[in-house]
Amino acid sequence: MTEPDQDASWMYIWTIACILFACVVAGGGCFLVYVTVPEYQSSDLLLTLGFIFVCMPWIFWILTVIYRLLSRAFGFRMVLGGMNVNNTVKVTGNGDGDAHGGGGEVGDAKVVDVDCKI
Repeated sequence: MTEPDQDASWMYIWTIACILFACVVAGGGCFLVYVTVPEYQSSDLLLTLGFIFVCMPWIFWILTVIYRLLSRAFGFRMVLGGMNVNNTVKVTGNGDGDAHGGGGEVGDAKVVDVDCKI
């Protein structure tokens, strides 16, 4: 059974966090320049860029929540490229006890293999 690489998932989290932090810093920089530069030298583009950069993390997280809700509601997960996790469980037993046909409660079964593709 192959385990998902935990280091890769942490790398994705830190990369996204750094990108979102850079967006907030860039948006704050645009606001700062817009406020400090004299009116005849500044542009409305700085104000627009500031709002876009500062709102980028909010847009990202709102879209993430919408994706998670829709994927759970419709029972699918969209994947990019070859990166998918397909958990399949193989169960032995016929539901009358343990996997070897012994006694037990109805519905008892053993999980013998969990296949995880990355």
